[in-house]
Amino acid sequence: MCGSRRKTTQNYLTALQLLNAIGKTRLRKPEFEIRSYTTSKLILEHGGQIAMAKFAVPGKCWQGYFVDLDNNTFGIFEVNEKAR
Repeated sequence: MCGSRRKTTQNYLTALQLLNAIGKTRLRKPEFEIRSYTTSKLILEHGGQIAMAKFAVPGKCWQGYFVDLDNNTFGIFEVNEKAR
C-alpha cells in the first residue's frame, strides 16, 4: 500500500471513530445512523465531500451521501418523523 493511501485510510478511520464517539452511531455500511445532522460538518472537516445533499425522506428521516478520501460513497441519516 502506498504511503498516501495508507494516510488516507487512517484519516477515514479517524473520521469513523469521531462519528461513533460524538453521534454514537450504529455502523451499517454504507450508511450510518446519527443523532444530529451536524455530523456532516465533521465529515467535511476531515476531507469528505458531499455526493448528494441532505434531503428528507418524508415522515422517516433526513439523509445525505458523502464520498470519503478513498472515493467510497457512504450515507448518513438522522431519524426524524417530522422530516418533510
